[in-house]
Order: sequence, then structure tokens, then C-alpha cells
Amino acid sequence: LPPIVFEAALSIDKPAFRRHVIPILGYAIVGTVFSSALVAVIVHVEGTLPWVECFAFGTLISSIDPVATLAVLNAIGINETETLYILIFGEALLNDGVAVVGFETLIHFMDDNIEVNSAVIWNAVFDFFKVATGSIFVGIVSGVCCTL
Repeated sequence: LPPIVFEAALSIDKPAFRRHVIPILGYAIVGTVFSSALVAVIVHVEGTLPWVECFAFGTLISSIDPVATLAVLNAIGINETETLYILIFGEALLNDGVAVVGFETLIHFMDDNIEVNSAVIWNAVFDFFKVATGSIFVGIVSGVCCTL
């Protein structure tokens, strides 16, 4: 996954990405969390898996690959600088990161002995932001080191 995300980050139109960063973040974070939760509810209602495993599956399945969508956009003449293309490509780029961080957070709670209460939920939220912030920090440091 890191080489794919790295290549995508290099090839995206950066000024257009910055111009549309708010809707891209909304689609990537809110969309992925909503999709993960919806899949988790459906899997839990229709199956016998515990909630944590349903959310882990939902998080994994919510990370999409936009190759076919972007190919269709290119085929109909939408270029890489147009808003629709940037929104889809940018969301897919960040969506992968949100899914990885969400899955890594959920892995910690797959212990059969854990009892879900408000402290555990707050711990999960803290873990999510800790991993997300750490990942951003590592990315910035790596980027700075590569440019020197």
C-alpha cells in the first residue's frame, strides 16, 4: 500500500488538491466511517460475528480503488485537473489511510476478554487519532528528508 499511495500523492495535481481539501477530507473520513459502520451493521444483523469483527471487516471493505472510475472519466474527456477527477482521486488517496488507521485501531479490541464501555470507546478514539497523527508526522518528516 505505501508505494501505491506514494505514487498517487506524487501524481495528483497538488494546487487543485489543496483547493478542494475540505470536501476531500469530508468524503474520505466521514464517507469511510459511514460506509464502515453501514457494512458492520449489515454483517452483524445478517451474521453471527461480534461487533468488533464486523467493524474491522467494514473498514477493510470500505477502502476502494478508483482505477475503473478514473479510467471512465479519462475516456469521456475529463482531465486530471477538473474538480470531479480531483475529488475522486483525492478521496481515494486519503480513504486508504483512513481505512488502515481504522483497522489498526480495531485490531486492539479483538480480545475476547475486553468489555466494551465508555473508557474502551474513548481509548479507541484516542488510539485512532494517535495513529493518524503519528502517520502524518512520519510522512512529513520523510518528505522533508527526501527534499533535502
